[in-house]
Amino acid sequence: MIAPRVFGRLQTETIGGKAQPQTLEEWAIADFKSSGITAEMTSINIQTIEGDEAVQVLSEYAIAQSQSVQYVTRSAQSILRRYENAALGGWVAYGSTIDGDRGEVAYFKPRVPRIDFEKRKKIKYETPGKCEALPILPFVSEAVARKIFEKHGVTPLESESFWRTVKRCNLPIYLTEGLKKAVLLTQQGYPAIALRGVANWHPKGSKELFPILREFATRGRQVTIVFDQDEKPKTVRNVGYQIRQLGQILQNLGCKVSVATWDSADGKGIDDAFVHKGADWLDQTIAASLTLDEWKKCGLTRQYFENICRLKTLQITPDRDSTGDYLPELPSEIPIGSITAIAANMGAGKSHTGINQTVKRWIQNGGNVLRLDPLLSLGAQGSRLSDIPHSSDYDLSDSEGYRLFCRDISARHGAAVCFNSLHRIPDWFVVERPLLLVLDEINQGLDYLIEGKTLGSKHGEILDRFSEVCFVCGASGAIISAEAEIHPRSIELLKTYSHSKNVRYFRHFRQNQPWEVTLGSGDLSGFIDGILTPARKLIVTDAQASGKRIERRLAREFPEKKIVRIDSETNRGGFFAEFFDDPNEWLEQNQPDFLICSPSVKTGVSITWEGFESVHGYFVGAIDPDGWAQMLGRYRPNVPRFVCCPKFVVTFGDESLIYPRAIDRTLNQTKQAFSAHFAIGALAETDDRKVAVLVAAQSYYSEMSALRGAQKAIAREYLISVLTEAGHTITIEEWGKNSDEQKVLSQIQNEIDTEDARKWADSPVCESIDAAQKILSSECSLEDEIKALKTLSCERFPDIDFDDFENCLWILIKRRGKLGRGAEIQAAIENIAATKELDRESIETICRDELGMVHRLPKRYVRAQLLKQSGVLQLADRGVEFSNSDPRCIAIQQWAVNHAKQLRYYFGLTIAPEYTDSKGRKQHTPVDVCGKLLKKIGLKSVAIRTKGKRGEQERVYTVAIDRVSKSHQDTAWEYRDKALVAARERLSLIVPSEDTSTDETRAESPNRAELQNHKIESEQDFERSYSQDFRRRSA
Repeated sequence: MIAPRVFGRLQTETIGGKAQPQTLEEWAIADFKSSGITAEMTSINIQTIEGDEAVQVLSEYAIAQSQSVQYVTRSAQSILRRYENAALGGWVAYGSTIDGDRGEVAYFKPRVPRIDFEKRKKIKYETPGKCEALPILPFVSEAVARKIFEKHGVTPLESESFWRTVKRCNLPIYLTEGLKKAVLLTQQGYPAIALRGVANWHPKGSKELFPILREFATRGRQVTIVFDQDEKPKTVRNVGYQIRQLGQILQNLGCKVSVATWDSADGKGIDDAFVHKGADWLDQTIAASLTLDEWKKCGLTRQYFENICRLKTLQITPDRDSTGDYLPELPSEIPIGSITAIAANMGAGKSHTGINQTVKRWIQNGGNVLRLDPLLSLGAQGSRLSDIPHSSDYDLSDSEGYRLFCRDISARHGAAVCFNSLHRIPDWFVVERPLLLVLDEINQGLDYLIEGKTLGSKHGEILDRFSEVCFVCGASGAIISAEAEIHPRSIELLKTYSHSKNVRYFRHFRQNQPWEVTLGSGDLSGFIDGILTPARKLIVTDAQASGKRIERRLAREFPEKKIVRIDSETNRGGFFAEFFDDPNEWLEQNQPDFLICSPSVKTGVSITWEGFESVHGYFVGAIDPDGWAQMLGRYRPNVPRFVCCPKFVVTFGDESLIYPRAIDRTLNQTKQAFSAHFAIGALAETDDRKVAVLVAAQSYYSEMSALRGAQKAIAREYLISVLTEAGHTITIEEWGKNSDEQKVLSQIQNEIDTEDARKWADSPVCESIDAAQKILSSECSLEDEIKALKTLSCERFPDIDFDDFENCLWILIKRRGKLGRGAEIQAAIENIAATKELDRESIETICRDELGMVHRLPKRYVRAQLLKQSGVLQLADRGVEFSNSDPRCIAIQQWAVNHAKQLRYYFGLTIAPEYTDSKGRKQHTPVDVCGKLLKKIGLKSVAIRTKGKRGEQERVYTVAIDRVSKSHQDTAWEYRDKALVAARERLSLIVPSEDTSTDETRAESPNRAELQNHKIESEQDFERSYSQDFRRRSA
């Protein structure tokens, strides 16, 4: 339906409750006045037009381009109809040229906008058809020009135009969208250029600046981008993209780029906010503009917070929403087929009041209970609370132990197991009575299940078993789950697997005592000063290695103090079971001066013992920030908290993709690429039930990864927001570094490495690789774990004697085995065909498994192929020299820029075109990029000298072993060469490489030619399968 035409030159405005006519001129003046623009600046920048003159301004050029005859054709009639509303009048501006003449292309605001029916929106501003949307330089009054020149202390030359003076004197300029905003900014002392749209800074089909903008994009000039503060997600993304593109180009040209931001509640546009807040606000906003790099971080921060909120917020109306010290009792009856979700924060008693009472009632009413937990300690604590058997109390690998387990779960109608033992639950237990499935800490439990890191080859079997248990509960039992904050993905997975839509949601909030939190970033050497005082402390950390160093440092400082460390290493065999059963009683009996805890105490432990004077949290990013907050909250009393955490945690892989849909798309494309590349055919038959199980699990994984990635990307800010929302007071204090402490901590790490290397050297090995893998897949002692890992290391590096202490120390232990891993990766790059064969079995198993999840595909071959394509091995030999002008480095840099998305996804590397930052420093130079790639094979670039004439000098670099001091480089190279030879030998046994094979080897290998041909094809396939997929996603 076409809107009726409106005729006449007058509009009306309401004055004193009566409609008053408004002329075209009055309307135009009022329009500029509403943006805070003076009458003088309005009059020199616009004029009003109407009737045929207005239509002609917009249509003349387009008609001329469409025909060469003088009579009106059908095409011309269409153009005239498009702009017929312009006859009702409006204001028009042409802007100024740099020399003060009138601009070329009109900028028209119609009094009655036409409607674009395709886009379903009004066109507020018009550029004549077929004309380029050139930027507009406002005309400037003498008074405004004088104010700007005085502000910057410049004097125009005789007869020099305003904009010519701005260019010559390199004055700051401001880029904004729309003429009114540009006029306002200029009027207020900020010379502004108007873009007709946020994307109209370059001609169509080009990414070069319009010539008028290029005139002002001079080295050292301050350029501030002042675009609207939109709130619609799609608009925010589009505007953000244009700011990044425009800002980067200006920065590459040597400009100092900044971005003005403000609260959109004050006004979407800078003119709206100015009218609302005034001139002082504008000055403060411009002064507080962010550098381009700062803005990028802030824009992403808002995006990450929005993702986190969406992925964490459960959109279900609670059946009961309560507050108070403890969770009220749940309704005594649980409907068959229901899913009960309990969301209660720390200390609210969800495990006692919520889960335990429900479990006891269910058993009393004749049902069976199955409790699944992600952590052994949590499950053991819950099983004792509910008086049901826990699998860790039995040897399930022994037939007699398994028989006793089955006897007891039958007699007591309950079983508690970790997810990796779910397949040991007998079928009769699941179906003989109504089954209640208990999932305490549901998010963590399902994360563990879906990710499947420690489930190995049993992942598909256990996932299938879990879906069957949920289905049984949905049909004849029930499910109860609890967490401080239950995420939507957890409920959706349970609903899909149980086929139940009956969700009961009970939410409870306990107002805990607020803490005084001092939080900052830095190194352990700077943070540990606050720990090295004699007062009794609880210390929590997310990394076992950090806990061990803190323990040793405290022992040096306070040899007479009692120091206890609880983590997966010290708690082998349930050594600290009494602590997890009743931490307060254990603390009262043992009275430690310093208690150091790892993530094993982030859930299921509540400490109210009032013996610690402070809590210190040192986090490096081994777990997500939600886990940090949980660990800080394990101690209930109100004592000061001191926290050191990174500002962000580098993410790669699926966690780096931000959005669940992007992760889903990438996983699907990855599976297709792997299947094609390894010639794995589609399954002949598929089980619809298993397909549904896999799709739901994949969806869960995508949301889990997106949430983790968002939290890690803004780790510190997110932790601050969590603590602030809980009512805690935050004080920021940066911890920095302490060089003296760094030396001490380095000595301590060397002591730890030496002790570990001796344990490895003295350990025996397993009878076979299968025996070693069996040990690692079970709950084992530390001695057995070392024995199994040593066995696998002997396979990785054949002919290296790991009974030798030095070999263990340098290749396997120092820097967590980075030297050995770097040698392995280099060998993999050199023999890419053998690397492919190493991955083949795992890839075929996952791709042919109906429940094989794509994220579990090994990435060794893909990473090796990427590094091989980069050419970085040209720089990997000891003694090689290179510089930023070296053609090899330049070629590697160009390749890396073209493959930046793959390098980000597979290695977590940030690669960008070279540019000069606001401080005049070159970033992402060829050597910078090469250095990042060298680190992936355990090497680094180091400057050794300079070359060239004065003023043209550049640094010359060579390679060294990464994270090894200069004094130990010779020793490190010796052991790296030894590891590299061994790694090459291992791969040559699979596919002899061209460099190391002999004629005899070739004669004994009839399929070698075929394998080499396959090797060449594999590189081409890889480029097609991966590079093109990534480029397609980028587009």
